[in-house]
Parts: sequence; structure tokens; C-alpha cells
Amino acid sequence: MIKEAIFILILLGVILHFNLNSNPNPIEPTTTIEDTMYKNEFPSQSRTYDEAKAYCQNLEFSGYQDWQLPSAVELDTLSRNAPWVKNIQKNWWFWSSETRRGRSHIVYLHSSKSAYHYQTRNGMTLCIRRLRIFDKNAPIVDREAMIIKKGNIWYQNRPFDTKYRWQEAKDYCTALELGGDGDWRLATIEELKALGNVEYQDFNGKWRSWYEANKHQQNSNAQQKGFFLPQEWVENMRENGVFWSATPSSQGHAKIIHFHGGLIAGHNKDVKNHAMCVRLKRK
Repeated sequence: MIKEAIFILILLGVILHFNLNSNPNPIEPTTTIEDTMYKNEFPSQSRTYDEAKAYCQNLEFSGYQDWQLPSAVELDTLSRNAPWVKNIQKNWWFWSSETRRGRSHIVYLHSSKSAYHYQTRNGMTLCIRRLRIFDKNAPIVDREAMIIKKGNIWYQNRPFDTKYRWQEAKDYCTALELGGDGDWRLATIEELKALGNVEYQDFNGKWRSWYEANKHQQNSNAQQKGFFLPQEWVENMRENGVFWSATPSSQGHAKIIHFHGGLIAGHNKDVKNHAMCVRLKRK
């Protein structure tokens, strides 16, 4: 009888422990970071890209109906700023709204790592809605596509995590679909220089002294890495911010821009650098 009572108490303790720890959902129904509201949930089922997109578009939650799939940047932002995402399974990846050649940009929320998966695969779904916040003095940014519009040029602005050889960079931009448009291309060296907050220098014997005299003009990101760029660009920069341009420099070489160093140089086309895509604004 005593053994049976002990067994029942142990069993009740196990059940209580399971009930307290089996639901890792955050307490609040939504999380708001900057101008994006995230629906807090741990997915109960996986979906293809089309199913995930339809799920968010048809969602009615917390009094709102304007839900949609997030951009990869918005998923990355949630991963880095919401403590509750560390409770989800490490191998769960989430669909973003960004597509390219039948594949979609996906993000592992637990680690912030990203990749491209075919849209017929089954992944997790997290929906967001964008708050209507507008500052007339701020850069014009399309939050879904992460585009900054400067004059008649639209620039891709998202975490630049992947590196490409020169031809790969051109192919990437040609195939890119962003903000509902597909006519993107690799930026020229003049278009990249136009982003800077200084006059970029050719890489020669005078560059080092120029850098030391002008590095106070850099803007720094959260990792305290400085770049000769306006502040709205620096958080998405990686390493030294070395980008291919579409401009050739010599046989087998093309021009690159070094946003940390404020310099222009030529690289062998087989070297891997980041790629920034641009398109002309439609009239």
C-alpha cells in the first residue's frame, strides 16, 4: 500500500513537471520590435511556402487581419531580440516572404542562421504585421523587401551574409526578386560610391594616411565596427563590408568597394565578396 502511494505521488510529480514545461509559448500574444508586430506562437504544424503565405494572409488574431509572412531581416531581428525564441527547437526553420527562383529565404530562429529552401518543402510559419510609423526625415524603406531608395536608384539593404565570386554575384542579382520586382542587377562602382559619407579613395600608398585622418567620420554598428556609410546601412554590414561592383578593372578583375576602409580596388573575379543589388526606379 505504501509503495503504491509512493508510486502515485511520483507519477503526479512527473505529470505536473510535464505540464509546466511542455508549453514553451511566451505569455504575451504578440511581440513588437521597432515597427513590426510578431505573432508569438510555437508552430503546431509545418507548411509549404504557399500554405504559410496563405495562413498569414487569412489570419485574424488579436483584433487584426493584416498579417503576412515576415522578411528574413524581420525574422533575424526577432531571433536576436526576443528571449523566448531560445526555447524553440534548434532545427526549426521559418519561411520568409523573400523568394528567388522557386526558393525562399528561410531563417533558423534559434541561431539566426539563414538559407534558401525550395518552396515545396515543409517549414514553420510565423506571421507579422507592420505598424504604420512614418518619419518624413527617415530614409524611405520598404520593410518587406528591405530597400532604401536614393534618388532614382533602389538599393537592396539586408544582412549581407553570403559571399560570391564575381559572376555568381551578377547571377544572384539578375535572379533576385525583391519588393515584387525582378529587374535587379549588380551595382556599379559609381552607384556604390554614392552611398558613402566620404569621397572614397583608390587603394595606393596614400590610402593609409587618408584613413587615419578620416576614420572619425565612420558610423559604427552594434559590434562597434565602423563604416564610411550613413547610419541606416551599418547594421546590415558584415566583416569589412567588401562588395563586388559590376565594373571591370582589368583582365580577370573587377572593382570592389571597401566600406570599412573607404577605398576602391580591383579583385580577382574568383575571390568571394558580398553583393549589393540595385534597380532603377520606375517612372
